[in-house]
Formats: sequence, C-alpha cells, structure tokens
Amino acid sequence: MSASKRTTIAVAAAALVLGASVGLLAASSGDPARAEVAATTRTAPELPRSSTEPSEPLRIDLLNRAGQSGPRRDAFSPRGWQPPPPPPAPPAPVEPPPPPAAPALPFAFMGQFESPGEKTVYYLVEGDKLHTVTEGETINGTHRIEAVKDNRMDILYLPLSITQTLALGAAP
Repeated sequence: MSASKRTTIAVAAAALVLGASVGLLAASSGDPARAEVAATTRTAPELPRSSTEPSEPLRIDLLNRAGQSGPRRDAFSPRGWQPPPPPPAPPAPVEPPPPPAAPALPFAFMGQFESPGEKTVYYLVEGDKLHTVTEGETINGTHRIEAVKDNRMDILYLPLSITQTLALGAAP
C-alpha cells in the first residue's frame, strides 16, 4: 500500500472518530433535542432558490451563430505545412461534331444511249437493279441527276443537299 493511500485512510478514520465522539458528547449532556440533532445525518445547508436558478431561461439558440461566414471546419482535422494543390486544369473545349456527309454513291455507270434530237439516256446499276435516267430525273426519291459533262455525272443527295460526282468512263 502506498504512502498516500495510508494517509487518506488515517485522515478518514480520524474524522470518523471525531464525529462519533462529538455525537456521544452531545448525547451525554442531557439535552434530548441536542442528542436528536447530533444523531441525524448532517446535510449541506440549502441555498436560497434565487441564487441557484437563473432569473431568465437559458437561451441555447444563441450558441449557433447564424451570421457566421465561411464553411465550418473541423478544429481537430490534421493540417500540413504544404500549400494546397493547384486547382485542376479546365477541361479541353469540346470540338463540334463534323458536318453530316452523304453516303457513298450506290450507283455504278454501265453505259449510255445517244439518239439525235433527244436527251441522252444513261444506264446506272444499283446492286441488282438497272436504272435508265436522263438529266433532271430522281432515283429512289433520294438522288437527282443534276448535270452530265466532261465524262462525269453530278448527282444531288436530296436529304442533305450534297452534290456527288460519278465518273462515266473514258471519252469515245
């Protein structure tokens, strides 16, 4: 047992003996009222009510600062001496999509028929279909023959209004 525990036990025992002897002394004096008071347990005197209770109720709502600016931070979060990292680079600008393009011509030139005084008839093949066309005609509702000159045929793709060229072969 340590010295401080021994001292504490000795002081408590002395207080107990002193309290008991005062009680016996009061009881032996012959005054019954005094003996009854000494035998009861002593309690702390009660303080006046006005000193323990505040006159106004405690306003806890004042603890939250509504006007406080800035974000709340954890006061105990770890902090380093290094400066914060730089902000990320802005994203690269988005390039606009390419303009729409017409699909490849589905036609192949097979030949032509020339008759004096009439329009020249051109024979075009699309897969297993044979089309006989002249200038200005529309094929399948999607292509129109615009012009024929210098061994080439200009065909307009109607949905996008894009002109495409079809080679007609070598000149005779």
